[in-house]
Amino acid sequence: MDIKIYVANLAKYVEGSLVGAWIDLPCDDLEEQIQKILGTDEEWAIHDYEAPFHIDEYDNVYKLNESVEELEGMDEDDTIIELILSEFSLEEGMDKLRSGDYMVYSNCNDMGDVAREILEQQEVFNNCNDIFERYFDFDAYGRDLDLEGHYIEGDGIIIEVF
Repeated sequence: MDIKIYVANLAKYVEGSLVGAWIDLPCDDLEEQIQKILGTDEEWAIHDYEAPFHIDEYDNVYKLNESVEELEGMDEDDTIIELILSEFSLEEGMDKLRSGDYMVYSNCNDMGDVAREILEQQEVFNNCNDIFERYFDFDAYGRDLDLEGHYIEGDGIIIEVF
């Protein structure tokens, strides 16, 4: 997962100059990188970012760096991490990822596919005539699931967040 922030020197910005640099996170020498940007000045801000979640101008970059380091150490697929973080704040998303309060439905393009997957996992049709499954409205059940739950869709997967 590529996460970058553009750290700008605010003193130079106020003077009319754009002095700053892109920093890739996580960064082992973050303090040094920021000092290169600041020189003798003390104030800085994040003026831009590339991340699957929102970063505010005055977010604590050291805490952000630690969070990104933790994200990189997670066993979960980057696509799943990015989808969850796109739906929640960084802190909320990381809480969900740490606790495992989500279910991933792979190879699902819509909620009808999720409905089919759930019913297959629950073995609902195992003791039924094939005709019943053939006439079951998976799309309608999927719409009901979507209304009652929190689902995130993307890249051929759908994530249910509890």
